[in-house]
Amino acid sequence: MKIDIFKNIELFTVNRIKKKQQLISILNKLIVYHSKKSSLYRKFIKSTFFSFSEKKNLEDLPFIPVRLFKHLNLKSINDKDIFKILKSSGTSGSSFSKIFLDRENAKNQTNILTKIANNFIGNKRLNMLVIDSKKTINDKKNYSARTAAILGFSIFSKKLYFFLNDDLTVNYKIVNSFFKSNKKFFIFGFTSIIWEKFILDLKKNKVQINLNDGILIHGGGWKKIQDKGISNKSFKSKLLELLGITKVINYYGMVEQTGSIFF
Repeated sequence: MKIDIFKNIELFTVNRIKKKQQLISILNKLIVYHSKKSSLYRKFIKSTFFSFSEKKNLEDLPFIPVRLFKHLNLKSINDKDIFKILKSSGTSGSSFSKIFLDRENAKNQTNILTKIANNFIGNKRLNMLVIDSKKTINDKKNYSARTAAILGFSIFSKKLYFFLNDDLTVNYKIVNSFFKSNKKFFIFGFTSIIWEKFILDLKKNKVQINLNDGILIHGGGWKKIQDKGISNKSFKSKLLELLGITKVINYYGMVEQTGSIFF
């Protein structure tokens, strides 16, 4: 299904009332569309006693519990049209969500991510240091949340550099060459991996670098370090203290909403 409404507007300048009206209009169309295309979704809608008359308020629309994506293959496309399968990290249990994308949907996700990110990091491509290993992005069909995030943000980079080897040890050869040759750049990774493999490792090895021209973007993985008493404030303070990074962007997103993230 093609949704063109966002192509010609600035996402952060539309007033709240107009944006809500646009959202409700799209959701009404999507409910009808998915009901026609997915028998599982149609059964769920019928079980809520939902009537298909157009709704004016968000609270009148049927909502799907996110956990259903962990237990059911919810898709509105034929198997032959599956372009990618996104998988959540499954940090809250052994099961993970599966999201099926066709080419049109994958393209929409990329376009929206671009519009969102350009408001925060500009539209010039920068070299990108990924606090992860290249192995993470090798599976071209089944994508984890980490894989999808890395590849999603890679569209803003001129070149990718991976901070970790495949065994998740630090590749200091890359570290030294990257920071010597790059003035403007951005760093990307999952929060817990940045804390454990970037901040703590550089501190342990007494690596002296000043990254005040860099932008650090991180998301996910909070549960692992919050248990250790690390808050968003202390995370940023340590980045400033050890590396001089002043621009830190924490984003939130779910694989079920990939492309639509919150900075």
